[in-house]
Amino acid sequence: LLVLTHVDQLKPRNEWSPPYDLGSENPKAKTMIMALKSCIEQIGLPAETPAVPVCLSEMKGFYNVDAVSTQLMLLQDSATLAQWNRRRVERGEQGVSWDERWSQIKSLGQVIGRDAIK
Repeated sequence: LLVLTHVDQLKPRNEWSPPYDLGSENPKAKTMIMALKSCIEQIGLPAETPAVPVCLSEMKGFYNVDAVSTQLMLLQDSATLAQWNRRRVERGEQGVSWDERWSQIKSLGQVIGRDAIK
């Protein structure tokens, strides 16, 4: 996730009236889009990287902070799925044998049996 701060200082500098529709013809919105694209290219991020312009100025007000929060939640969901998939693949590569599985089941049965008797 790319978060571009200080967008309130982009040209035209004297204009700041959020919210901005980044698909509009507004000069400030166009400058934000160009700045986001430039940052993605300069850093070397994939073109499909989510990017959010924000302003964190107490004087001008916070802008798009909620969008950052939303993007982080969306990315967390996909990251969790990727992690689960990676763990599944790693377990498959390690290959647990049937003997090991049977040993685990026997041990579990003994623990359950001891607890049932108590």
